[in-house]
Amino acid sequence: MGLFDFFKKKNKSEVIEEEQSTNSAAAVEEVTAETENDMNDAVEAAEEAVQEAEEAEQTAEEETAAEAPAPQAAPNPVNPVLTPEQQAELKKKREEEEKKREEDGKVLSFLIDRHNDQRSGESLQTCIKALSTSWLWVPMRIQMSNEDADAVRNAGKGVKVRPKDPVKLRPELLKNKDGKVFMPVFATKEEVPEDMRKRFVWVQMPSGQCGLYVLQNQQVGALIVNPFSKGLVLQRELLSKILKPVPPAQEAVRPDTITS
Repeated sequence: MGLFDFFKKKNKSEVIEEEQSTNSAAAVEEVTAETENDMNDAVEAAEEAVQEAEEAEQTAEEETAAEAPAPQAAPNPVNPVLTPEQQAELKKKREEEEKKREEDGKVLSFLIDRHNDQRSGESLQTCIKALSTSWLWVPMRIQMSNEDADAVRNAGKGVKVRPKDPVKLRPELLKNKDGKVFMPVFATKEEVPEDMRKRFVWVQMPSGQCGLYVLQNQQVGALIVNPFSKGLVLQRELLSKILKPVPPAQEAVRPDTITS
């Protein structure tokens, strides 16, 4: 489905209603007092893991800097032309990265399922550690100005319309019967219900950026991973403690700034 074909369909609710899945409701409501007590242990372990990772990364960067030769003055081309070999290498690295993200997502889904069976502090710690390095699939809605939206709707079949204003993507939100709002994300595409796959634009984002979006939007109460199966609910308070700093290279992957 093309970018602008999306707007020719009838607009649906801005939130996914809880009735779409009883499993979703269960996932949202299963933040029990027992789990909340276990969260303290999970937070402590996750913070230690993050600290160790950051220290190891800093040490590696210092060693690399010490071994690296002094920078040499060189031309700074605006758009360097890659050789066929460089293009092949770049493609290979991208494919490896995509494969790693897919494998990490499958592991995260497995750990979340196991945690819902065990409901222990240890299983929650394991989920949080895996989540800290995972990329998550986020359902997005296309947002454009009223003028551009009208132009797209009024265009004839097969007529391409170029927007005059920036086109942005906004995360789809989930609201339960009590009116609480959550940000749904998915560890893998397989976790996404079939009827949702064509209704949204899907963007893969680092988990830290997803958590940051929740913390920056007061109306969103929690992040819920795999909401239509045995999900993992992370409340704002927990996210603020375990959120790993987002690397500068990933800061640009913000849902409210992604343009088409």
